[in-house]
Amino acid sequence: MWMLLRDAWLVYVARPSRLVLSFALACFFGAVPGLLYDTADLTAISQWIWVMSLAAGFFAITATLPHIRRESSIVAREAESGTSQLAYALAKIVSVAPLVALQAAVMAASSMVYADPASLTLGEVTLICWLVMLQATAVGNIIAFTMPDASGAQLLAVLIALINPLVAGLLPTLRELEEMGGGFVAVSRLSWSYYALSLGWCWETRDFYLLSSFPGQSAEDVFGHDCQAVRASPWGAVIGPQLAVTFVAFAVFVLLVARRTKRGAAEGGVCGCCGLCQALGGCFAGVWGRCRAACGRT
Repeated sequence: MWMLLRDAWLVYVARPSRLVLSFALACFFGAVPGLLYDTADLTAISQWIWVMSLAAGFFAITATLPHIRRESSIVAREAESGTSQLAYALAKIVSVAPLVALQAAVMAASSMVYADPASLTLGEVTLICWLVMLQATAVGNIIAFTMPDASGAQLLAVLIALINPLVAGLLPTLRELEEMGGGFVAVSRLSWSYYALSLGWCWETRDFYLLSSFPGQSAEDVFGHDCQAVRASPWGAVIGPQLAVTFVAFAVFVLLVARRTKRGAAEGGVCGCCGLCQALGGCFAGVWGRCRAACGRT
């Protein structure tokens, strides 16, 4: 438990720019389904889910590819030292498995909604919503709970929203396993953006809009919430605050990057480029070989 808390500190608190950017992305992508709801039906929203799931999966996969060469060298070095290659392979599989499993689950759920949403049962819809919630970096969801009529379901969602950043960031950042595989390192460095880019739905635009689209099963009946009022004025209830916080968070992120870049240049050891690797707490030199050659960091 102490190790997990330490990694949470390293991922989010010690590097505030990473948390701020994740927060901004979650707010932005959480607002999009609400905007689509005013101009289209459930099909358009499910298409957005599908596109974002594909984009997030592609982003995670391509981010891992540049580290294949580093993995090969680690395998050779560990083989020379007598370490079991089977143990290394198992550690590598375990490190990437949660990412792949979540991606596959949400893509499958998205295809179910897209294919025939009216045929789904309430239990299936609930399962889909939980999968969506678990994959997203749900810090932005807290914005939706500023309304005075907070129900028990909303309070439960607040708890989930507070836990999700830990779920998204802790497992891929265990320091004891980072040196065992380049694939694990890639997932570690990009997990924050992967979970934020995936969906980032807020509670209102996710469950209330989705369930209210099913004939005979309205969100008011299920959750006891005035979904029609939220739907009639999405900008005042949910969408507006999320977009506002998005712009503020991005501005804070830019300031943090600028400050971090200036400080890193003064301390030395920076390759002289944008300094984004310093601000995010990890070097992305595996993507740009010239950057790695200049600063010598991995």
